Amino acid sequence: MARPFGAVEADKGLYDLYAPCDRVVVRANPELDESPSLVNTDCYASGWLLEIDPPLPPRRHGVLRAGPPLSHADGSTAGGLAVILRSPLLVTDTWLTDAPDRTVVHGALTLTLYLDDPRRWALELIPRLFDTFVHRINPSWLQWYRTSQESKWRLIEDLAEIREAIVAGQLTGRVRHLLEVRVADSPHAPRVGFLYREVDARHTSAVAYAQLVLPLDMDPNELLALAIEVGQEFPIVSGIGGYGFTWNPELPRNAFRAIHNYCKRYRGMDVQTPEPTAWLARTGLPGTNWLTLLGPGLLAGETLDVPEAAEWAGDVAILALAHATLVRAGERPVTGDVNMMEHPATLSGVARWLAPFVLRNPPPFPGTFSENEDELDATADWMHRFETPELW
Repeated sequence: MARPFGAVEADKGLYDLYAPCDRVVVRANPELDESPSLVNTDCYASGWLLEIDPPLPPRRHGVLRAGPPLSHADGSTAGGLAVILRSPLLVTDTWLTDAPDRTVVHGALTLTLYLDDPRRWALELIPRLFDTFVHRINPSWLQWYRTSQESKWRLIEDLAEIREAIVAGQLTGRVRHLLEVRVADSPHAPRVGFLYREVDARHTSAVAYAQLVLPLDMDPNELLALAIEVGQEFPIVSGIGGYGFTWNPELPRNAFRAIHNYCKRYRGMDVQTPEPTAWLARTGLPGTNWLTLLGPGLLAGETLDVPEAAEWAGDVAILALAHATLVRAGERPVTGDVNMMEHPATLSGVARWLAPFVLRNPPPFPGTFSENEDELDATADWMHRFETPELW
């Protein structure tokens, strides 16, 4: 793993190609002997390099490249970042080069929910949401869990023990203020996972929140089905869903330095920091994406009507649910890859249309978003990138 298996010659020199895993090479692409330029012109199709056995799982699928050294939150230096590129879609994995098991950023399908009626969530609803999530995935993907009452991640022996931790509030009849439960495939940046933060409204104005993470290569309609069920069955303040980045909470500066670079390329991605955003969730949307859920508190009695004259209006679906209005921007989520000249017209149109509901001064993201003096308002610029693209 991470050893050269070949080289690519460019104008400025010869560059090694690094293996992202240990596998048996079945065959190399013979077309490259005669037409090596295919690596540049059609790298995701006829310009492929190797076939391997067994095939890679979703978590390790693509090409490895090394990044510059970065710093830990405590100021110590990490060896650098390594990146897995998955098809022309987007980056799936970024990890520390001196610690390949420590994933820093991961691309996924994400649904971040800011929850209303926190006491009801604590005493009744959160087990139902967890069951709904587990029903949509392969439960064996969930390998690790951690609560805010424990100092370390623990391997899951039986999902029943996780559910017991979640339903403990029901059994005691009390809200466990600031309890956090994380369940995931990895203790770092998950490709699949469940996050819940419980709050007692008597002690804070922040809302409770949950984040559901599905694998990047899963059918996006599964995420849509989750969003519809949430809007119909559960009281929420808001929700954002689509292609997004998960990140390692132990390395926020490293993660958001990488995310900042990715956001310059992928305009259709979602980035959420639920903990600080929870304090402002009742005052505005924390962005927009393929799926945007607006609870009744944010709508304040208004009815959403898509501008009929808009060119993108025909691709927008609005679904009035029992606890939220769901806006779907197009048939499927998009990444808005500027390197591929992709302009997410529908997503951009919906973002501009819903701009009055979006937070004007969101809490700043860590890393480059808040450390670069030239981009003091980078988080707000990112959140309003379709409304004022010249600022991003």
